[in-house]
Amino acid sequence: MNNTIPVIILGALLAGCATQTTGPTATPTQGAVMPTGTTALHTALPTVTPTETPTCTPTATPTPEPTNTPTPVRTHTLSGTVFFDYNGNGLRDGGEPPIQGVPIRVAGLSTTSGRDGSYSLAGVPAGSRQVYG
Repeated sequence: MNNTIPVIILGALLAGCATQTTGPTATPTQGAVMPTGTTALHTALPTVTPTETPTCTPTATPTPEPTNTPTPVRTHTLSGTVFFDYNGNGLRDGGEPPIQGVPIRVAGLSTTSGRDGSYSLAGVPAGSRQVYG
């Protein structure tokens, strides 16, 4: 029996799918199939997938504009008495006379002490302040 027939038939079958490559030239043993080349599998071409367009168009949200309305600041009225502190204890003791006409300044406000040494400043902003007199 001629051992080249299976190679020719196999070669004819593969001719439509792949290019035939040269295989070994040795004669195969009885019942063995002669190796042929490796065939590459055909891959399918990529398909085009349509991209969906958005159904809603975003709308702009207006940004609030700052107002020129000032925030009110809590204010207080500062009052007191200017007097001559003989003993330097910071308290008005009996016999310590008032001092008239002393300029008092605090937080950009000013006034002058009256005849009895008293003064009053309205509209002093809240917080720690230094009183000058």
